[in-house]
Amino acid sequence: MSQALSEGPLCVELENIGGIEHAEADLPPGVTVLSGRNATNRTSFLQGIMATVGSSSNQISLKSDTDEGQATLRLGDETYTRTIERAGGTTMMNGEPFTDESELLDLYAFLLKDNPVRQTIERNGDLHEVLMRPIDTDEIEAELQQLRAEKENIEAELEQLDEYKQRIPKLEEQRTQLETELDDLRTTEAEIQERKETLEAQFDETASDEKPERVQELEEELTSQRTEVNTLKRKLDQQRNLQKAAIDDLEAIDKPDAEEAELRAERDRLEAERERLADQIDTIRSQRQEITSGMEAARTLQDSMTSIEEAVGQLDVDIDLPEGPLTATHSGESGDLTDTLVEGEQISCLACGSQVTTDTVDAVIDQYREINTAFREQINALESDQQEVRSQLKEVESQLDQWERAEKRLAEAERQKEQTETRIETYEERLEEAKETVADLEDGLEAAREDAATEPDEALRAEHAAVEDDLIDTEVAIRQAETKLDDIESTIADLETELEAEDRLSDQRDELVDEIERLHSHVEDTERKLVEEFNQTIDTVLELLGYANIERIWIERKRKDVKVGRRTEEQTVFELNIVREGGNGVYADDLQHLSESERSVTGLVVALTGYIVHDVADLCPIMLLDSVEMIDSERIAQLIDYFADETEYLVAALLPEDSAEVNDSLLEATLMKIDTKVK
Repeated sequence: MSQALSEGPLCVELENIGGIEHAEADLPPGVTVLSGRNATNRTSFLQGIMATVGSSSNQISLKSDTDEGQATLRLGDETYTRTIERAGGTTMMNGEPFTDESELLDLYAFLLKDNPVRQTIERNGDLHEVLMRPIDTDEIEAELQQLRAEKENIEAELEQLDEYKQRIPKLEEQRTQLETELDDLRTTEAEIQERKETLEAQFDETASDEKPERVQELEEELTSQRTEVNTLKRKLDQQRNLQKAAIDDLEAIDKPDAEEAELRAERDRLEAERERLADQIDTIRSQRQEITSGMEAARTLQDSMTSIEEAVGQLDVDIDLPEGPLTATHSGESGDLTDTLVEGEQISCLACGSQVTTDTVDAVIDQYREINTAFREQINALESDQQEVRSQLKEVESQLDQWERAEKRLAEAERQKEQTETRIETYEERLEEAKETVADLEDGLEAAREDAATEPDEALRAEHAAVEDDLIDTEVAIRQAETKLDDIESTIADLETELEAEDRLSDQRDELVDEIERLHSHVEDTERKLVEEFNQTIDTVLELLGYANIERIWIERKRKDVKVGRRTEEQTVFELNIVREGGNGVYADDLQHLSESERSVTGLVVALTGYIVHDVADLCPIMLLDSVEMIDSERIAQLIDYFADETEYLVAALLPEDSAEVNDSLLEATLMKIDTKVK
């Protein structure tokens, strides 16, 4: 949990933490100085505060002669307690701390000697990584990939809508032409109908008063059969057009070169590969998470009789382990690893209580960091492979969909072709029969008229027949034009319905573009803020502390090619630049050439930069400071005064001579010694 602190003292009570059996103190807001010589448990007291606030650092240790300890923080009516237990050679913390944002605290608020940011400066490490660590760039990149895919899909839909918009004017033009054509056809139909009626009136004038019934029947039947002939011609033309369209479809359908079985097999293979990579990434992430620090790794491996080399060997990954104390495979004797670590000048290991050399501890930490970086690079490489597999899978699925659509279209076109062939044969047979019937009826009508002596003028009769044919043809043309017009109007209506989604899709695309830009900007803006904050702060601090021979220190944000796994990619780096001033003017210098005091100040300013930019004070405005004895007393006092402006509580462990300077310089500083009496 996390909450804002209120004005009031921090009441701290510790049992069996570090070298402390029991201690308690009330720390008021502002600066509190824990004064004492080395080995007076000042650092242990800071570790206890770290535990209660929310640290997960392996620096927090138990007394060597006990298996359980406790750290309690009381603030007003709230109490936060964490228990530390040793079991099976490992140390575990339980309970509810003040905040669960342990990474931010351990990086930027708890500035003890082994603080990761300070150690990065000491070892000339990766500044960008340690300052950007709280930003989950892997998660952001995965989200960006998803957003880009959604954006591409929407843009494809919008492109389709653009094609629809381009089709509509052409369809509207066709509609206008058809409407004009229909008007002309209807005018023609009326004219033909009028001519037909005129001819029929002439028939009446030339015929007898009452036409024989047989002649009238034959005339009606002939008219009906002529209509049937024209109808069959129209249907036959339609079927031939449909047949041609089906043949054109068969010729135009494009199937992927690969067979369906091959595509399905490739899809299954890629899905299996994608799952394998996902499992491998999860396994490596889990392994990386378990190795929380070099010291923790050493302690865990000491108990399990397993080397890091063996642990990594269990994974299907390509990682070159750096040489160091952790890469030796032990024979199973519990003292093997410890024996490796205890040669030379010895100190008490905070992780396991063994006597180890300072150089070896540093080597362990260095080696862990390299291993951790190797894990991270391997994860990045696997995620790149995974993305490539996703792209291949998408392409195969697209080809498979294309293949299936082509198969359906081929089947439909073949069915249409067969149907039209059958119908054409039927209509051709019926048309021939109808034509024969018309010929027979014409012969019969001619004979009947002769018999009845009522036949109109031959020319008049021929003209009437031609007019009837024209009228039928015109009626057929009108129906065809009306059908085409209905189809076009239906198509236009469908396209306009589809276009109603354009505004919604455009808004969605704009939202995705904004979100993609926001995620990009979040990383880039954070990088810029970190660079600007450090450069401004280091300028102020260097001037405040009076490092006369340092002209300037600044971070420059650059893009460089960096090897990630088996590939090289462009990444952002933070390049630390140093310019000194000497007797011959200014000149560039390297970080390793800075004095111990200058490096320490630089590391603390980098940590303060992270504290400010990542808003750590909003989570927990407590800052802890230790191991600054390499800086002279006056500068320590000025540095603490500067840092105190950024946090509500600043607790510093100092030597007596440094404490006195702080006490003299800062009127509101609280000076205390830690009482570690036995309960």
